[in-house]
Amino acid sequence: VIGYNTGAMQNVTCQATVTGSVNYVGGVIGYNTATLKNITFSGDVTGNGNYVGGIVGNNTAVLENLNFTGNVVGGGNYVGGAIGYTTGNMNYVYTQGTVNGKSSYVGGVIGANSAKIQNVNNKATVTGSNTSSGSAVGGVIGQNLTGANAFNLVNSGNVSAAKYDAV
Repeated sequence: VIGYNTGAMQNVTCQATVTGSVNYVGGVIGYNTATLKNITFSGDVTGNGNYVGGIVGNNTAVLENLNFTGNVVGGGNYVGGAIGYTTGNMNYVYTQGTVNGKSSYVGGVIGANSAKIQNVNNKATVTGSNTSSGSAVGGVIGQNLTGANAFNLVNSGNVSAAKYDAV
């Protein structure tokens, strides 16, 4: 829907197939800097670069009540079912489907988190297919960075990795 977003969005529903060969690929927004509330996306998202998310590729703002259903495939670092990478707080996020990351930091909901996230539920199957070391894959978060906080996380999706330092 939007490549680079600086305006608040609320009550958005999208169904699509999104494909990108550059960084910052998201089902709804590639790069987000504004508050998002009540966002639902269903479909497939494929990105060959870094920062690939089912809803947002890279986020720096508050996100609340996000729902993703579909498939995410990322060829670079930071791949998440909802968000590839976030420095913005998140509350009430739900994902289901599949997430396949071919490089580092793959999560069912968030590839990498540097913020406060809470009330997050992943039902997606998460696969890390990178065969190099120095990577991480998680049912909810691939990498939770120093200073980040995560509360009330639930994962019921299967998680597997070809060769990761942490699963």
